[in-house]
Amino acid sequence: MKTLSVLSTIIFFLYLSSLSLTAQTASLTDKIYFLNLFVDTEHDSWDSDEIEAFFEKFEESLIWIEDQAYTYSKEVAFDNDYFFFDNQETVYLEEVERGYGAIQLIQDVLYDRGYNSLEHFLDRNRFEEPLSKLKIILFVKSKGRSHANNHLRIENVDIAIVYYQRRSGTPTDKYVMAHEILHLFGAWDLYYGKRQTKATAAKAKELFPKSIMIGHYSPRSSMEVDELTAWLIGWTEKHHPEYSQFNPRTNGAKAAFENREKEPTSIKFNLGKKKKNE
Repeated sequence: MKTLSVLSTIIFFLYLSSLSLTAQTASLTDKIYFLNLFVDTEHDSWDSDEIEAFFEKFEESLIWIEDQAYTYSKEVAFDNDYFFFDNQETVYLEEVERGYGAIQLIQDVLYDRGYNSLEHFLDRNRFEEPLSKLKIILFVKSKGRSHANNHLRIENVDIAIVYYQRRSGTPTDKYVMAHEILHLFGAWDLYYGKRQTKATAAKAKELFPKSIMIGHYSPRSSMEVDELTAWLIGWTEKHHPEYSQFNPRTNGAKAAFENREKEPTSIKFNLGKKKKNE
């Protein structure tokens, strides 16, 4: 009897574990509010024309996501105007390591805008929606690898860092922006790197060759939101057991080990330093 009880406990535990591997982590189905800030660095700074042009790319990325949602019979709504007092303003930040806590990074950004805390910002703007509907985008005037700071949902506020240019010097386009935005709703990276092993990345490319979460398809205009990503962000309820093999929580450690020579374990993204005479 005791053995049966232990066995039942183990089976129940495995059942819960399987749910954690496949459960959707976010939803891109509700109205979403963006706070968009432009970050000057010690090497370069934004001018008004560049801000306008780059923000147009951002809006194009949102239109692309809206069009993709339509293919899954979904509608999405984005609000870039709610935080009108702060949107498209410029901030300075000290250099911090990649992986810096989302909450702390947001606090630093808002402090530079004159807010004492996230709560102060929300109160001043009379924002009473769930925090999951607030997304913060930092557009950095520098070269770098754009990334979402909190797409694994460790905290309940999300922030993405989007660089003016990629590391190669090529301009950041709307597809890079869309990729990072999708992270903010639970999408997983599907290319070989710190989230996917060589084996899982190859399988993802086989199953979802045009996926924007792989991002290597040419022409880029043919990229799409694949079925796995659509499930993760709440656009479809169709789930396949094979999706669990791509979960970064389960294969991330092995992927990071495989990539230990490819990238340093600690990557800094330069958000610039405020000049002493300012």
